[in-house]
Amino acid sequence: MGKELDDAVKKHQEGTIINLSVTPNADENIFPSGFNKWRNSIEIKVKSPAKDQKANLEVIKVVSKYFN
Repeated sequence: MGKELDDAVKKHQEGTIINLSVTPNADENIFPSGFNKWRNSIEIKVKSPAKDQKANLEVIKVVSKYFN
């Protein structure tokens, strides 16, 4: 993923911005699950549905766990 990650991860004055493409309702949580070159984003799959912020909250948990 080398150069591609440079396009998906940017430094920001308050931290880091990571461009993500989220797939909700997956069989399992997977991060990273690939790279979307059209969107310049890292792909993530989460079990939660895209309803009532459930997928968004799970994205935060999965990414936080990945980076410890």
